[in-house]
Amino acid sequence: MPTPLRALLALTLCLGGVAGCSSSSGDDNAPKVVSFRSEPVAGASAPARSAGPPVMRMDMSREEEDQLWNAFYACLAGAGVPMKKNAEGVYEFNSAEGKMQADTPEIHKACDHTLPQPPPEKDPEQNPYLKDDENNFWQCLKDHGDDVHKVADGWEPGPKWGDFPNADAVTEACEVQAYDGKRG
Repeated sequence: MPTPLRALLALTLCLGGVAGCSSSSGDDNAPKVVSFRSEPVAGASAPARSAGPPVMRMDMSREEEDQLWNAFYACLAGAGVPMKKNAEGVYEFNSAEGKMQADTPEIHKACDHTLPQPPPEKDPEQNPYLKDDENNFWQCLKDHGDDVHKVADGWEPGPKWGDFPNADAVTEACEVQAYDGKRG
């Protein structure tokens, strides 16, 4: 089963063309990308949490991401989607039918409040240079030996995508480096 990060990357790749359709005006006065600190500033009180779904951060650890996804999968299981727990206690879909069942209006209503949202740096409404950042991310992966190829409308994974030494660490480092909300 792909890790949540791999699933998010695949989703990003699939939706990359959609995000590319919303072009920036080229205005250098475009709003800066919103980013969240992983640690509160010393002496500052913690901000109140919104009632919305959890929002991932670019600097989240694998364990933190897994906790968010596992909470979502637990909600799916509680809503009747066929799920199972693996040896580590992490929920997984039982079948493709379960994945299809999870994409129904009833399940969305029950669990969308727990569906982890991508970081603001990956939101086209908050990052005017998202397409540029995505290109930098895939180029970084290629530079580190991943099997990805530039195509006319973006990037395409090859058959050995993600199958190289330290793939998870390289992927995380490339994300943090690339998604900076800046042009170039």
